[in-house]
Amino acid sequence: MDKSENYCNKTILNYFVLIGLILSIGLVITGFAVKSGLTHFRNYDRYVTVKGLATRDVEANLAVWSLASTATGNSLEAVQNKLDSDKTAITSFFQKYGFAENDIKLQNLQVTDTQANAYRNQPSDQDRFIISQSFTVRTESPEQMREASANVGELLKKGVVLGQGDSYSSQPPQYLYTKVNDIKPEMIAEATENARMSAQQFAKDSGAKVGMIRSANQGVMQIEARDPVQGMLEQVQFEKTIRIVSTIEFDLEK
Repeated sequence: MDKSENYCNKTILNYFVLIGLILSIGLVITGFAVKSGLTHFRNYDRYVTVKGLATRDVEANLAVWSLASTATGNSLEAVQNKLDSDKTAITSFFQKYGFAENDIKLQNLQVTDTQANAYRNQPSDQDRFIISQSFTVRTESPEQMREASANVGELLKKGVVLGQGDSYSSQPPQYLYTKVNDIKPEMIAEATENARMSAQQFAKDSGAKVGMIRSANQGVMQIEARDPVQGMLEQVQFEKTIRIVSTIEFDLEK
């Protein structure tokens, strides 16, 4: 074999060695990329779903009382005079406990003439006229309403019988809390932090750490009676508890 042929064979051999080396490096790089991709995929799929609770005890900042007085009789003038007397007594009563005159609104006046009903079937001694007047008393100082409602017996002593709207049944004032939006951001932040603490415990048990928030659901803010009483609505209680439960998904990282 001459020198030129030997040189040619070496060149071809080196060429194949170089190609083999390039392919080997490529396979290593590809394998690393696939491994990294699978690892990333597994990490992306690792998450935990937890709930976070936040509560606040609050007091009502608005009170509304819907009430009515009713008078009956056979003389329209006498019945009207009795209602006028009731209205004066009711207005004076609430003003005594700090209400302004414009806090007391006359909403409706309903007059019934029982003899105007052609198909009436009432006893002969039934009063002919029934007149009911309804009021709405509203205040942003609910403590005044609490004090007034606790002493409503003063009106009874003056002959004023209160009912609810057109009904003779007596109903308590309604106590409302209208500043939910003022405390909402702070409560959401607290619920999120409590959820993260729960997620950290799960992560610790699984040998991972808590990452970014994957998704979050604020949930509904609920206003409940602070001291629930069976059969009593939240609206008639002055002290309330606001609850929010957020559902949050956190990524888990190695």
